[in-house]
Amino acid sequence: MMETIDFKNAAELLELCSRHQWMISDVMKQRECDLSEVPMDQICHQMKHVLDIMKQSAAAPLKTPVKSMGGLIGGEARKLELHRNRGKSICGSVLGRGIACAMAVLEVNASMGVIVAAPTAGSAGIVPGLLLALQQEYHISDDRMVDALFNAGAVGYLAMRNATVAGAVGGCQAETGVAAAMAASAHKIDNLVGIIDQNRLQATGAVSDRFDTNPLPEKWAAFGWHVIEIDGHKIEEILRALDEADTIKGKPTAIIAHTVKGKGISFAENQTSFHNTALTREQYETALKELDAQLAKLER
Repeated sequence: MMETIDFKNAAELLELCSRHQWMISDVMKQRECDLSEVPMDQICHQMKHVLDIMKQSAAAPLKTPVKSMGGLIGGEARKLELHRNRGKSICGSVLGRGIACAMAVLEVNASMGVIVAAPTAGSAGIVPGLLLALQQEYHISDDRMVDALFNAGAVGYLAMRNATVAGAVGGCQAETGVAAAMAASAHKIDNLVGIIDQNRLQATGAVSDRFDTNPLPEKWAAFGWHVIEIDGHKIEEILRALDEADTIKGKPTAIIAHTVKGKGISFAENQTSFHNTALTREQYETALKELDAQLAKLER
């Protein structure tokens, strides 16, 4: 009886790679074949179709901007691309391309166009943004891109199998981070640094009471990221963490910054009610005075 390929965790995935001398993408392809009882060439053809949709949704708004249904967004992707083409992007060529492509997918999504909702519609621009930017910059073949998508799919499958995520409830905590981790895993991008603000509050209360994201360090490490924890209010710790990240090879770095929401503003510090509340004119003026006073102390 032939072995049915599947895995429950990263250790089992890597064991399959070692036993069969396969890449992660090969394991995921075979798993899809076994699960769907579809030949390998058809599985790869379906993923190529996914890649084609990603390309279309990431490219069209760069040439012909589209407005969202409510008219709030539209045209930003083209502006970013024109800015990059003029050599004015401070992010570098790859990241500049990636941001423009990701914004383009967001515009297509908001205008009810066709996208690949991977891992969700809200974060659908991240994977194509990064992968297509790398393809354009380094002339990577479509076959290699298909392999990268299967690799990313394996990481997404691990996240789905080992975590419970409701996009409507946990979007801020889960979907974008998972998408970025998937893409980074696919290419072992060691010059990528993610800074995660852990202030422990969200719109309706403490994160631990609503949608507990802990333990964050272990979760990022499980994605294959190098993890550093810091006090996010101390500049020297931020700089030290960035210096350490610069020495890490073969994996991206996640810097978890422990912070206090509203730090430095007496009436807002560590207060859930100010997560998404606009300040009154009086509060605004009070906050500026308090921040200016603290800045003056630092400049003495």
